[in-house]
Amino acid sequence: MITLFGATGYTGRKIAAELERRGLPFRIAGRSRERLTELSNSLPSRPAWIVADAQKNETLPPLFKDTRLLINCAGPFTDLGEKVAQMASFAGVHYLDTTNELAFVYRLQTYHKMAVTNHSFLLPACAFEIALSDVIIAKLLQETSAQHVYVVYHTPDTKISKGTRLSALRSLTTSWIGFQDGSWNGMVPAGKSSQFQFPSGVQTAIQIPSAEVFSVPWRHPVRSVEVWMTVSRSWGFWGPVVLPYFARFMRSIFGKWVYTLISRHDPLPVEDAESPFEILIGVREQQEQSWRQALVSGKGPYTLTAKIAGYAASRVLGNTNLPNGLITPSVLFSYGEFMEEMQANGIQFTF
Repeated sequence: MITLFGATGYTGRKIAAELERRGLPFRIAGRSRERLTELSNSLPSRPAWIVADAQKNETLPPLFKDTRLLINCAGPFTDLGEKVAQMASFAGVHYLDTTNELAFVYRLQTYHKMAVTNHSFLLPACAFEIALSDVIIAKLLQETSAQHVYVVYHTPDTKISKGTRLSALRSLTTSWIGFQDGSWNGMVPAGKSSQFQFPSGVQTAIQIPSAEVFSVPWRHPVRSVEVWMTVSRSWGFWGPVVLPYFARFMRSIFGKWVYTLISRHDPLPVEDAESPFEILIGVREQQEQSWRQALVSGKGPYTLTAKIAGYAASRVLGNTNLPNGLITPSVLFSYGEFMEEMQANGIQFTF
């Protein structure tokens, strides 16, 4: 059995539809009895549902009964996710989520030993971007002795959900973490800009907090990891000036007002089926000047996240030899099978 928590949100509904399409046994969970009933009635299998609220710990234990995998879509994870992950590791239930909140992912190492002891895994950041980049980075590092890694996200036309906006704000507020010279250290986000060559031309990007800053060094003996997101040229200039101050502002009491405003009024995105994205990945050995690069391109980030979550769920239910502890997507996914799965969903890889 799979339990899908946060099932009535934008991403949760897409994952529910994907689990249904794959014919996997699942139940749904969330805060609203009415929305859970509506979602269950809209699905052919009429999955059972559980009312649970990540802000009310006493409602969470039923999530972990009679289930093998918990898929968590209830964010922002910085505020709501840690207790859920902790309880999953304690109950011996495999845990997967769709966040890219670096500080939250970093904190999950606290529960690594507990998950190992209870023969379960914790797999955060199994959304489209981190899953794709992590699998490709693992392959490139397996083939080389590279010690420096960068990832650049190019999502020019993607409309993001309210949950993604809130997640980005929480990450900007809390994820002041970098990885340089072989160790994690404090770093104010969005403090640097650079330029990268894409097939469409040179793109300006600013450095952002992203889960690879933790997940890559967690698995590989690298010296540095940098993650970037493309922006307009004007934001490439003003971003490193304005955004660090905005990040500090969001850490103040006034930041809660901005957060609340977006929570109440930000709409869901339009359907993202045609929203394109590109991910540029580079690795470099210590003494070399040139980078070995890979490019991943596709469409529909939210839909693809649901496809990846469904693929992960199918591997969990069909496999008795699963990893334990805090893992990354490349630990659960077989490289060749994952590539075939992604290519079947229109993802292209260029090395």
